Amino acid sequence: MNCSSFNVSVRSAWFFLLSAIVLLLAFGGASAQPSIGDESRVAGIAMEMAQEGNYLLPRLNGSAFLEYPPFYYCCVAPWLKFFGGTPWSVHMASLLIAALMGAGLFGFARTMGLMPGAAFSAAMLLLTNNSLLDDALMCRVDILLALFALIGWWGGALCWIASRPRPRIGFWLLTAGMAGGFLTKNLAGGVVIISGLGAYLILADVLEKRFRFGRYLLFAGAFLLASLAYGLYLWCLKANFGWKAVEEMAIYNNFGRFAGSRGEHSKPVWYYLLKLPEQFQPWLILLLAAAVFGVVKMRRLSMRWLYPAVLMVAPFILLSLASGKRQVYLLPLTTPAALFTGVWLDSCMRHRGEIFKGKPVGKWLRRIWFVLLGAAAVVAVGGAVSARICGVGSLRFELGAAGVLVLGLLLFRQCRKAGTGFRSPGEQLGWTWVLAAFAIGVAVGSFQAIALKNDTYDPVFRLLEERFADRAVFLCLPPERLSGAAYYYRKKRTPVLDLKDAARQSPGTVVVTHPFWFPAFPADQWERIPVPKWTKVGIVVRRDGNAAAEKPHLAPAGSLM
Repeated sequence: MNCSSFNVSVRSAWFFLLSAIVLLLAFGGASAQPSIGDESRVAGIAMEMAQEGNYLLPRLNGSAFLEYPPFYYCCVAPWLKFFGGTPWSVHMASLLIAALMGAGLFGFARTMGLMPGAAFSAAMLLLTNNSLLDDALMCRVDILLALFALIGWWGGALCWIASRPRPRIGFWLLTAGMAGGFLTKNLAGGVVIISGLGAYLILADVLEKRFRFGRYLLFAGAFLLASLAYGLYLWCLKANFGWKAVEEMAIYNNFGRFAGSRGEHSKPVWYYLLKLPEQFQPWLILLLAAAVFGVVKMRRLSMRWLYPAVLMVAPFILLSLASGKRQVYLLPLTTPAALFTGVWLDSCMRHRGEIFKGKPVGKWLRRIWFVLLGAAAVVAVGGAVSARICGVGSLRFELGAAGVLVLGLLLFRQCRKAGTGFRSPGEQLGWTWVLAAFAIGVAVGSFQAIALKNDTYDPVFRLLEERFADRAVFLCLPPERLSGAAYYYRKKRTPVLDLKDAARQSPGTVVVTHPFWFPAFPADQWERIPVPKWTKVGIVVRRDGNAAAEKPHLAPAGSLM
């Protein structure tokens, strides 16, 4: 079997890619309401933006929230405005961004000179690795930064790497990527993109012993335009909300993360090194193989290998030096990781003799395919059955598992035929990726539904709606995630009290707070309403001294606070 025969036409590659994206995201996404954590806060900000129509200043339950610019919230808000707070509407923006990333990486890889089969495989490596897939199925800001990083780096490839450079298109992609990074996560977002590009320009000139002023001029022009877009946003912010808003957005929430003046998420320099084994799974082994093989190629100054390698390493070093660290901050680096692995796969397809030294591989690949078909069926069926056993089963998962079985059986039948039954190994590769994406989507969706069964605020606000719809409801010293959840579920602002104000409330008042503050609400004056313990939320109702306490809401045994 000639490994170059794994290639497919561009049209076939697009068909396989779009089919895989639809199946992966349709069966893997929107399994539950926002989880307790960042998702609840982001969903609340987006819902407030949708309800009140202020797309310039992000607000969290009425208070300005200036950690990030509003770009991602603006992407989520229209879906919430037209479709309400459903699992699909709150996650649709992230799902579409992930789909754009898969399609974008295919184009990016083609710009780098990869054959359609390898470019399609690189896109699938990106879409199905745990780092990107987790964020694609959640409502969080970092997925949008990853998209803009891909756009900016693709622009750099069009300007400096492509065999047929297109500097005009590349320039505008560079500008859009940098501007989007600034408007998604402030200067920190733009710097992730810029650091990789700048490091590549310098290193390429050093290795080739040349100085190409035009490249730096184009890079500087794109940076200036992107900075102008960010500056225009800050000017609008100042004109509407004053210098204090600009100071918090542009200074406190930018430089504090690098200088260490902010304590949140502060970690040592080596933190990311310890987390590397958890990244880019289950394809990390392929990335390591590509790295070993790529060292030889980079000695020959192969820019196809050098470019994605620098895009991985330079931002990683910069993020390690920053004071604030979270694993999700590494998300943009999955793009160059998938591209780097794709370059290796492209070399395998082009140079069978160099990689396999003339040994026949067809028999072994055929056996591997049979194992993959069985694994896909087991994963999909196991996910659907587990969801049903845990009480979160869905017809969507069960139909998906049945679809995986049918498609797997059809492919198995084709594989059993002489000559594999496919027109080419490339077609077999494409259908195998489609099956893998289908199975991963069903399994991830099922297990996400299980994981989020006890990880949302939905029971709390459903209880408030059912029992206290006609009462005054307040929050007392709420964490950000609870404030966001309050607006997301109630679709209106919930007044916030401190402990002194809470003590002065009239009978019948409902207060939602953290159980840590329960000692401030004496049992003889406040009735504690049982809620599931895992929500880490407490509900208390001011007693009427002349009335008997209401019967407590019955909750499952062992789950009461």
